[in-house]
Amino acid sequence: MNIAEKIRTKLKEDLSMQGLVKLALLLVIVLLFQATAGIWTGLFNKIFSILKPFIAGFVIAYVLRRFFSRLEEHGISRRISVPVVYLIIILLLIWLLSSLVPMVLSKASALIESMINSINWVREQISMQSSSSIPSWVLAIINSGVETLSDFRSLIPGLTGSIPDVVNAAVGAITTTIISIVVSIFMSLEWDMVRAFVVKTSLRISPRCYKTVFAIDEEIGEYLKSMLTLMMIRFVEYSLLYFLVGHPDWLILGLLTAISIFIPYIGPIAVNTIGILTALTLSTTQILILLAAIAILSQVDEYMIAPLVHARRTHISPLWTLFSIFAGGNLLGVWGIVLAIPVFLALRTVYRIWSGSEEEEGDAKEDTK
Repeated sequence: MNIAEKIRTKLKEDLSMQGLVKLALLLVIVLLFQATAGIWTGLFNKIFSILKPFIAGFVIAYVLRRFFSRLEEHGISRRISVPVVYLIIILLLIWLLSSLVPMVLSKASALIESMINSINWVREQISMQSSSSIPSWVLAIINSGVETLSDFRSLIPGLTGSIPDVVNAAVGAITTTIISIVVSIFMSLEWDMVRAFVVKTSLRISPRCYKTVFAIDEEIGEYLKSMLTLMMIRFVEYSLLYFLVGHPDWLILGLLTAISIFIPYIGPIAVNTIGILTALTLSTTQILILLAAIAILSQVDEYMIAPLVHARRTHISPLWTLFSIFAGGNLLGVWGIVLAIPVFLALRTVYRIWSGSEEEEGDAKEDTK
């Protein structure tokens, strides 16, 4: 009887006029957001497109900030180090792009030529070993394959000629890149002012906000250190691998593999695919060695080297990594994939501090001492 009375009282409280008004307002807000989803999505995309070069510039300056600080400690002024370092980075990117596109196109053309020769060889072998004429359906399949590959091969020179048109169509992307670099250079030169602004703003909000901002900075700083270490390891590993296999573009592929780790899972897979496709003109033994070595190295890097390099506090489970990449890619495309892990680390730090779990972990560590 007491339980029934409590349930009745609770229902009366929840179904009061004030509660019904709150529920109705909440439903109205949800319906309004749903009805105007197209407007909000377009507005969000517009705001992000405006802020994108500034966000990119800040990210680049943030990544390079400690490197410039180290150079200052050795007596090299930012006025000198910043222009020189950015010039080297720009020249390196230009070299990578100008080398990668012709490499892929030339190797693709050679690969298709090899496939056509193989199909023709099969046709000759069938005609030589068969006492009767080749069945019409077999001949039709072979001829169709040769014609398809020949047509596709003829498109490849055209792709090279269409590169200027692609560049002209990508003026917006190039403009965004230039603005991002310029913003990054200014932020790198005036990083002390940026840092002071962040400190003052966070302190005005609350001491806990100040603590959160610099906890995020420490967390992402550890993540970037470990990623730079992994970049050097991957560069040595894969440059040496492609060199020993006999790949003519071993240096480019080593650099691309090192850079690709900032796009988790997707980046290394894409570069390995390019490496394998451009190696198909090598001998069968070399290709098999390359495939086996990539399979072994990917497992060693993922399950042995990466856990050793990453600090324990920046370790992320594969499930959360995949979720972050999926969410970031759906929200912001390629940029979302690149920023997925740092954003996850930042959100995890915010949760730990504002929920008090970080203090509980600290108390637990003190108790174990």
